[in-house]
Amino acid sequence: MGNDPLQRRQFRALVAELRGRGGDCNRREWLKAGGAIFLALAASVVWARPKPKAEARSRIVRTVTGDISPSDLGVTLPHEHLLVQHVGWRRDSILDDLDLAQRELDLFAQYPFNKIQARTVVELTSHGVRGLSHAERLRMVAEKTGVRIVMATGFHKKAWHPHQLTQKTQQQLEELLVADIVDGVGSLRIKAGVIGEIGISGAGPAIDDIDPDEFKVLKAAAATQRRTGAALYLHFDNDWRSPSVNGTLRLAVLQYLSAEESIDLHRVIICHCSPLEADLPLHRRIIETGAYVGFDSWGVDVGCPGIPESDYATYGAAVRELIADESCLQRVLLSQDVCVPRHLTAHGGCGYAHLVRDVVPRFLSYGISEQQIHRMMVGNPQTVLPLAANA
Repeated sequence: MGNDPLQRRQFRALVAELRGRGGDCNRREWLKAGGAIFLALAASVVWARPKPKAEARSRIVRTVTGDISPSDLGVTLPHEHLLVQHVGWRRDSILDDLDLAQRELDLFAQYPFNKIQARTVVELTSHGVRGLSHAERLRMVAEKTGVRIVMATGFHKKAWHPHQLTQKTQQQLEELLVADIVDGVGSLRIKAGVIGEIGISGAGPAIDDIDPDEFKVLKAAAATQRRTGAALYLHFDNDWRSPSVNGTLRLAVLQYLSAEESIDLHRVIICHCSPLEADLPLHRRIIETGAYVGFDSWGVDVGCPGIPESDYATYGAAVRELIADESCLQRVLLSQDVCVPRHLTAHGGCGYAHLVRDVVPRFLSYGISEQQIHRMMVGNPQTVLPLAANA
């Protein structure tokens, strides 16, 4: 019988009645009773049958061309910029060429890792440094290249805030960010899939050192994360080639988000972490909170023109040491943070293919295994990027 107590009681009562009546039952009653027993048994089998698992459809990754399964992400660059516009920037610092973005992404797609296709880019250009048709233009690039693009919503650091942000309340900012994820942007209702990168430019050690507008954005982003479940990217100013100057502030922000905002830190990525041996204790403390460490500036510094080849070995050794601990391996993301024209191959830079094409082979030569690289570039994005299907 199944697990339904009512069915079990009814079945036992029916059998007891037939046994008690014995030979007093005529043929018609026995047939009628037998049919009732058969139906009870059939119902119990249906009741006991395992329900189809819903987990496979309960988590999705939201891209500009629609929701996909996390298993479809492939090799993922979780921190990039494809289109960047800012009226305060010099012309040579703006990315707004759709054809160039397409060609550069095509190069990325040509470099699978271990037969896993390079498929997904998380585009973290936030409000204030992007054009009004940003979402529509990202969709055009995605459709032309076949690369899945996850769009972000949020506000960067104070220097790049839109001028009207100061007048907005935290609640107004929250509603804007939530709407970007749930309802979509523009006439095509293209939806964002992550929050970020939320800029924190202060180098002081405490929460009180954060600029008031940046703190307002942080609180709005935290509320958005609670409501949607989307991954939250936090930007801290840092130079990859020197130890972090704001490690204490990073930990203070994580503590605040957990204690005061009730944020699940397993959904938080700390951007621009430096792969230096001196910073490994900081990275381990970040990981102990549950948050992710983003080694995301390979396309900006490491191995690019003007950067010594020896940096590969220095940074690679630090990454190898950190991920020797399985718990740390599960919290490391790799990307390039391409964000200005000089980072593109067309302008002499590394481009979006640099990590898979140039860095990964060196990782392998330093003793970092294929399984570890797969975890950082495929498995970890599949874990941190999904949000609930009903978001």
